[in-house]
Amino acid sequence: GGKQGTTVEVTVTGGDLEEVNQLYFDHAGIKAELVPEMKDGKPVPIPAAGPAKFRVTIAPEVPLGLHDVRAIGRFGISNPRTFVVGDMIEVNETEPNNVLTAATRVLADKVPSITVNGQINGATDIDYFVFSARAGQRILMDCYGQRIDSRLNGRLTLTTATGKRLAANDDFHDRDPFLDVTISADGDYIVGVTDQVFDGSPEYSYRLNIGTLPYIDYLLPPAAAPGTTSQFTV
Repeated sequence: GGKQGTTVEVTVTGGDLEEVNQLYFDHAGIKAELVPEMKDGKPVPIPAAGPAKFRVTIAPEVPLGLHDVRAIGRFGISNPRTFVVGDMIEVNETEPNNVLTAATRVLADKVPSITVNGQINGATDIDYFVFSARAGQRILMDCYGQRIDSRLNGRLTLTTATGKRLAANDDFHDRDPFLDVTISADGDYIVGVTDQVFDGSPEYSYRLNIGTLPYIDYLLPPAAAPGTTSQFTV
């Protein structure tokens, strides 16, 4: 995924992706340009089989949420995968971050919320991210895995900088974990992402939203008739 009004580099992997040179999105405001492979300092016009890279530009008016994307290559057009358009600053996971002391810092006072794009690459992979928070802040951590067609069966843990566990969750949004924590003291906190059954590969990608996010728990009543005006509790 990516943020409205930005350009991001996307790598497409999978089967039967020979000569993939286009991405087709369900919204005209999302456009992709192939990043050609280089050989002997010169671009190769058609990529060989394997991962293909694209620069994806997201127009500011593209609606937030989930969009379909398909790859086009020698064997035609692929089945759809999910591409997320968000409105927060986005960063990519940087390895190594598999121990608490190597956690990637992702959040500061001037950046109240952020989206981290990452992968669980194998059975022993745990991705740690550290952020600063103040006493009384309500911090939400929402991990998108299954909701974006990932094979990740995610689990989130929250600890202090010294490793004391404060909270953990899995299977909140079906298989996707979610944490809602009110911070008790100023300091650094570390959130860990892993797979519940200790599996992983490039297909185990995720998007982790961290910060003082708006979040709707429920809407009452949950429905209304078209063309009517009603009062609702959010």
